Amino acid sequence: MKKTKSLVGRKYGKLLVLAETNKLEARYKVWECRCECGKITFVNTKKLKRGRITNCGCIPTVSYTHLRAHETPEHLV
Repeated sequence: MKKTKSLVGRKYGKLLVLAETNKLEARYKVWECRCECGKITFVNTKKLKRGRITNCGCIPTVSYTHLRAHETPEHLV
């Protein structure tokens, strides 16, 4: 397995990486992270580095796929 550089102390979005775990998820190392809201969450390297996960879930993701073509987020304000 490829040696992963330590991400401890790095910040990805609202997540601060606290510690490396011995777990793997889809062949990627899993990291213990603390969100700005205070919740602890575990995220793998790929999701952190690619920006797929940037918080613990305290901020809901917005999906615009349900909007019709003529509706844009500006219309929702």
